[in-house]
Amino acid sequence: MDCEVEYFLVNGYYDSAVIVDAPDEQTAKQLELAVSGTGTVTTEFQRAWDDSELEELTEEIPEP
Repeated sequence: MDCEVEYFLVNGYYDSAVIVDAPDEQTAKQLELAVSGTGTVTTEFQRAWDDSELEELTEEIPEP
């Protein structure tokens, strides 16, 4: 699916965290659905923005 995947074991409520770098949100969601569709894992999908995307999101917010 042309994604880079990093897998981490974590302490606390969750057993692991997976960071996926996908070409777009649709591909990332398709990967998540394929994995969770097996029924062996539960997933939580969260979108992250990199610095350039965040700058684009905030550049048109007017100053207070």
